[in-house]
Amino acid sequence: SVILVYLSYIINHIFAEKPAVHRAFLDYVPKKLSEKDFWTKYCRAEYLLRTKNTLAAKAEAADDEELAMFLKNDDILAKEAKLKIKRVDPTLDMEADAGDDYIHLPDHGILRDGSRETTDIDSELARRTLSQDLNRHAAVVLEGRSTDIESTDTKTLAEALAWSKKEPPPSSVADDASHERLVKVARMTEIEDLQAPRSLPYAPLCIKDPREYFDSQQANALRPLGSNDGRKARSCSLSTDDAFRHLMDQISSVKMNCPVVQSDVALKENLTTYMVWA
Repeated sequence: SVILVYLSYIINHIFAEKPAVHRAFLDYVPKKLSEKDFWTKYCRAEYLLRTKNTLAAKAEAADDEELAMFLKNDDILAKEAKLKIKRVDPTLDMEADAGDDYIHLPDHGILRDGSRETTDIDSELARRTLSQDLNRHAAVVLEGRSTDIESTDTKTLAEALAWSKKEPPPSSVADDASHERLVKVARMTEIEDLQAPRSLPYAPLCIKDPREYFDSQQANALRPLGSNDGRKARSCSLSTDDAFRHLMDQISSVKMNCPVVQSDVALKENLTTYMVWA
């Protein structure tokens, strides 16, 4: 026979790291099970999970409803994990790399308790890896002590822990704000090469009176050709020679009013050219 002694601090650790066991204790003890029977079934379930004897675990779970409860995955931790995933950057898909650790393959896995730790995908029993147990233990340590009650009564410890864990549920407004923030983060961190082509925004041209628009454009074009100030449009037909002479006149006026090359610079250039040729 095996004798197990669970002290109060060990039970407190179990309740803190396994919320489903804590909930089951409050629901079943002492209404359906005595405290001794409860911990006996819990230890039996832990033994079956550690030995990886799937057939024996399924057979005993089919005959014992309370034992089957301990062999299932912790639904409370699963819900907490889903809430935490919602707060993570949605561009990081950790599930896509779930099969890269080779734990699901035969003869692969982490050596734990004298046997290889593998993952049986088809099994309905709880699948806890070493990394999951370590992460859960670390999370409980970082949270700190949830209760300061020093008592040897397990029922008192369970009720005190349940009271300290009660928190108001998050409102829908906070959930919507969190979702909106994640959408913004996803939009800001998107990869341009992987996005569908987008049409550039444009403003359609709206001309109320086409004659007024085109007449004003004609006046602006004819303004340099004469004294017309552009306020009144006039018809003008120029030949090629007239257009050429007008262009030369414009160039001459620019040279007279604003010479392209300064006089002193031009003099130096002429002297330098004369000396080179001499």
